[in-house]
Amino acid sequence: MANVMVINMGLKSIRCIIFSHAGAKLGSAALAINTAINDKRVEQDPTEWREKAETVMGRAIAEAGTGHIDYITVTASASCLVCMDGEGNAVGKALMISDRRADKEAEKIGAMPEFVSVRENTGMEISASLMLPKILWIKKNLPSVFDRTRYFAAPNDYLIYWLCGVFTTDRYNAVKYHYDMRTGRYPTELLRKLEIEESCLPSVTDTGAGVGKIDSKLAERIGIETDALIVTASYDAICSFVGSGVTQEGEASDVSGTVTVFRTLGSEDRIRHSARIYDVPYYTGGGGRGLSEAPTIWAAA
Repeated sequence: MANVMVINMGLKSIRCIIFSHAGAKLGSAALAINTAINDKRVEQDPTEWREKAETVMGRAIAEAGTGHIDYITVTASASCLVCMDGEGNAVGKALMISDRRADKEAEKIGAMPEFVSVRENTGMEISASLMLPKILWIKKNLPSVFDRTRYFAAPNDYLIYWLCGVFTTDRYNAVKYHYDMRTGRYPTELLRKLEIEESCLPSVTDTGAGVGKIDSKLAERIGIETDALIVTASYDAICSFVGSGVTQEGEASDVSGTVTVFRTLGSEDRIRHSARIYDVPYYTGGGGRGLSEAPTIWAAA
């Protein structure tokens, strides 16, 4: 029977939980994460994420009493920028979602003619919390970091690369780069204008897809079998919405933790242009309904 390991990295802690095929919790562990805050700066150290992820994985395995893990997945906070070199190592600190240093860069992008169609197609405004303004801020203010960066990643992407050496993201995390989920494309013209290489952004994989086997050395260190499959999930707020059991139009989920997230499921494009509310398709994948047929997740900004 399949056992599933979930690594969840919130804004304050990282935890690992192992579930049986029936949903029973077999083992778990958690550790706090340090955050540096100074005015608009909100940073964490991605190297600490890896070190503590490995620790909680090992402790959860020890509590579960088994090294048999079939699937491993990662959920984490969205819109946190990690700059990675070609080996997948972090280049500097991660800019967290609440880091506001890219306010001017967001204003600059919002005023560009190239952004008009992006906003129209995605229904998303621009803000310092999103990925492209953060990347532009790095380019302008930390050129040495920008020049050493091979990949721009969200925490999910960074940890998945560490787990299996594959640089990919799910559709919902990709939206934070203004990826158009309906067409399956990053904003090519806008990226060209910003002089950000599209090849530095992660490939986009269906949520729930297997992307690679766990690194064998890591598996040996934490005491699990080396054939565990790494599976994409998404960022924590989307996972909490899906996990809440919302399936019908008009049903909603209100999740409160470090932040409060309110989402509802709808099927009509009624409020796409509101600056306070944004939407993403509720992609089912795996032979289910396509994006054009899928319901929509509405989220309050």
